[in-house]
Amino acid sequence: MPRLTNQRYLQDRLLVIDAWLAKPNFFSCLSSKDQRSLHDFYRPSHDLSDQEAIVHRQVVSRVHPSLPQRAGRALQSLHQAKAEQRPANSAQPLATSGRRRVPSSTFRITVHPRLRPDPDPRQLLPAMRALLDQEQRRLDDERAAAGMD
Repeated sequence: MPRLTNQRYLQDRLLVIDAWLAKPNFFSCLSSKDQRSLHDFYRPSHDLSDQEAIVHRQVVSRVHPSLPQRAGRALQSLHQAKAEQRPANSAQPLATSGRRRVPSSTFRITVHPRLRPDPDPRQLLPAMRALLDQEQRRLDDERAAAGMD
């Protein structure tokens, strides 16, 4: 297999960016491991110049030697999903059998995650507040129980 040149890396990066921004349903077809590999290797959610992207590739390839291969396999899966035109949200009819079916159950609902490479602080903040509130209530309950004894 030919080595990945800088020019080919930049071309592949543009395809991954397109899948991430313009066609997220195809990106969601991939497993979370494949999505993570693509994010780690190509950085589609980061606005990098070509030179910065090449430097990133060199650094990450040294730090994680298996990442280029994993990202290449994930990219092949992405190409396959696009070729088959099967976005993650397409309804898949269930296999028919001899049993009578209720019309509403003729489609299977499948959820495909779309991995976010960086956490969104605006979405994490309410979860952290709820966690702190829960912990505070637990401590208050323990203090109240200790005070009653």
